[in-house]
Amino acid sequence: NKLKLTNVKAEDAGTYICVGYNGQARIEVPTVLVVTGVVPNFSQAPESYIAFPPLPDSYLKFNLEISFKPENYDGILLYNDESGRGINDFIALSLINGYPQFKFNLGSGPAVVRADKPLTLSEWHTIKIQRNRKEATMLVDGDSPYKVVAVGRRQGLDLKEPLYIGGLPNTANYNKIRKQFEVNTGFVGCISRLVLGEKQVDLIGDQTDSVGITSCETCAENPCNNGGVCQEAATKNGYTCLCRAGFSGKYCDYVGQSCYPGACGEGKCVDKDIGFDCYCPIGKTGLRCEHSVNIHNPAFHDDRAFLAYEKPSKAPRKLSLAMSFNPTDSGDGILMYGSQNDEGYGDFAALIIKDKHIEFRFDIGSGMATIRSPYAVPSGAWTYVTVNREYREAKLSVNGESFVETKSPGPSRTMILNTPLYIGGVDRRKITINKDVGVDRSFRGCISETIMHTTITTSATSTQPPTTLHDPCARNPCINGICQSSDVNDYSCTCEYGYVGRNCENVLKQCELLIPCRNGGSCTDLHGSYKCDCRFGYNGQNCEKSAEITYDVAFKGDGWLELDKSVMTHEEEREVLGLEISTNKSNGLIMWHGQTSNNLTPDDYIAVAVVDGYVEYQYNLGSGPAVIRVTAQRVDDGERHRIILKRQGSDGSIELNGEHTESGVSDGLQQTLNARGSVYLGGLPDYEMTYGRYHDGFSGCIYTLEVQDSGAIDIGEKAIKGVNVSPCTSDRTDRSPTRDDLG
Repeated sequence: NKLKLTNVKAEDAGTYICVGYNGQARIEVPTVLVVTGVVPNFSQAPESYIAFPPLPDSYLKFNLEISFKPENYDGILLYNDESGRGINDFIALSLINGYPQFKFNLGSGPAVVRADKPLTLSEWHTIKIQRNRKEATMLVDGDSPYKVVAVGRRQGLDLKEPLYIGGLPNTANYNKIRKQFEVNTGFVGCISRLVLGEKQVDLIGDQTDSVGITSCETCAENPCNNGGVCQEAATKNGYTCLCRAGFSGKYCDYVGQSCYPGACGEGKCVDKDIGFDCYCPIGKTGLRCEHSVNIHNPAFHDDRAFLAYEKPSKAPRKLSLAMSFNPTDSGDGILMYGSQNDEGYGDFAALIIKDKHIEFRFDIGSGMATIRSPYAVPSGAWTYVTVNREYREAKLSVNGESFVETKSPGPSRTMILNTPLYIGGVDRRKITINKDVGVDRSFRGCISETIMHTTITTSATSTQPPTTLHDPCARNPCINGICQSSDVNDYSCTCEYGYVGRNCENVLKQCELLIPCRNGGSCTDLHGSYKCDCRFGYNGQNCEKSAEITYDVAFKGDGWLELDKSVMTHEEEREVLGLEISTNKSNGLIMWHGQTSNNLTPDDYIAVAVVDGYVEYQYNLGSGPAVIRVTAQRVDDGERHRIILKRQGSDGSIELNGEHTESGVSDGLQQTLNARGSVYLGGLPDYEMTYGRYHDGFSGCIYTLEVQDSGAIDIGEKAIKGVNVSPCTSDRTDRSPTRDDLG
């Protein structure tokens, strides 16, 4: 069978696995597909531009966002008009002497907004333009917004001609248009991304015409680490990294799984620096959104949790809100939030818990107003709050107490809310919370009902606010358990297996629930899982297997093995050390011999490590380190490599595979090395013992260790203790260092 891709796009890039099976054996062959020609380059030699249909749905308002890397201080980034003559309605985004400028005309004269600082050439930048009737806002690289208001009475914008990106056609009409601007040349550089409203434009596939466009080689210098593959992409910096299995992060810097199709079931998978998070839709829960759940009273556990309701169809004159909630802690939290935009400026309304008190904050364009309840909010108990706002006036009541009232400064007007109305938190993948809200933390606890605009939007069964709780179990407070009324005002929960807390809201940690680690292993809770760190002599997921260590030892980056200091006495005038290793990781500490673990002063030490894929030898005799690295050959290729280290006094050398040798000298006059601590292989129990020089454990195999003329050392016999070590899985080396090698 063959897989044939037609009309290949950037999103088709990735790892494809071919599977072969002959009835007895199965093999999988991965192939990485890289798609080029994704990001256009505009050279203006002599002209370059891309044309699209007119900016859609732009009569009263629009949002657009563009990411680019300029190579010239002047140029037209984007242009669209009504007639193709520049005399009626138009919009134009340009660079003028490096300063971003947005100019638009609704028919009564142009309005201009310009940034107050220039952009840096050859770096990626993002500009966002938001227009609402006569008002326009420009954001440059996420900084504070620049605003302008058009003159005249007209509020509508008519755009009928093509939308041009990167420049304009070299025609008589457009030559006249250029003369109206301070800049008359097209943009020089790369444009990676264009977003119109909620739609990201395919710069190559959606165009109606283009002239003078070449490919921007955004992956010319591969920024992806750990074997990751750079893929040109419509992102803010023009590329994305296709990480190898087991690595994640923007640059594949972190060990951890990245998003893959189906990782979160019906939920949304979002990569983070280490691994990924699953955002589950309502009705789904679990680490991978794998469990169905009937939600009566939503529970909010962390900053990922929120409910979102559609934004008002029109700018609301009134905003009415009633809510019952039960916090599980006494911290600050967001109960409700809506804003004019995603970037955290402009109009907003927010109901928050701050310093244990309820506050309602809002801004309708003339300054923020705040109402604060005088009553402290108790944790572990239900609280009922109502808020009413009409134009400038607002009032707040908690648990039926008298209303507290306030007025916002400035004139009355409607509130502009363009985001969804969020309950319990916000979608942090999209939303920056307005700094005037004063709280960034999402609510922790349960919300029983929310009534907005006199319409019930969650689980309330009545539009009348609850005043007295005759049955405390009526609200179903036990999230994962059964409720029993103890009296008319109190209840108790019998929790399902695996849940604890007053409302059965907390998942019992896996280590406490399972007690999985055997043979003295220590358990660490992970997000919905656990990890066992096994004592020396045992391995396996639960430390259930015996692991006999003799001459070789394997590590996975999270272990270490402590040997008696007699292994390396440093008494000989001439010191020789031999190792054979294999690894596929670019960084890791192979060996360390320094001071005792309770002495963290930078005294004498010797170290062998893999640093950025190369073997490194360090030693310090007390006056400053010698750092010797062999850069002629990498060692993070999974192959076996022989390492010979020699030191006589302050002079040292490192030999790799009998082919490459590098030398060095430590500072000062000292000639002897006084290391009083144990010898460590594969890592350390505390990396502060290296005085900040190393941070990563070794991942791979140490096949042989020899010191002076000892021959191969029985590592297991010399071991004092260790964590997460195993014997090497493959046969021992065919060619270990010999005594002739050690000289």
